[in-house]
Amino acid sequence: MITLSQNDYIGNCYEGAAIELLGDMVSVSDENIRDGIRDGFLVHGYPQLQAESGGHPKGTKYGHAWVEFVADGIEWCKDGGTGRICPKALYYMAGKIDGSECKRYTAQEASRMILKHKHWGVWEEVPEGVAFKG
Repeated sequence: MITLSQNDYIGNCYEGAAIELLGDMVSVSDENIRDGIRDGFLVHGYPQLQAESGGHPKGTKYGHAWVEFVADGIEWCKDGGTGRICPKALYYMAGKIDGSECKRYTAQEASRMILKHKHWGVWEEVPEGVAFKG
């Protein structure tokens, strides 16, 4: 058994998103969404704060994790912290997420990274201007 550390993370979005993608039982009743998540990607990215938080001003980028998947021909995101599902375009617009800064992992790639680093993420270099990991 591997003990995974939380490092200096504020929330549990990295763990939540990884478990959602890798888990045997996906916690969604809609079969199309459930199958889409299983074939989806774990994403580590950098939304912007929508309000001041922890002394960081609105607009500050922070590390976050979610799952991206396709169901019924629509691209969706399932948030790793809240578990909420919404269309990818809306998720990126609301978070002012720069897709070029996001790192996507298949389930197999995410499994390897978790075992290699012994934590849920983030595993890549964090872009400049990111104040903290969510």
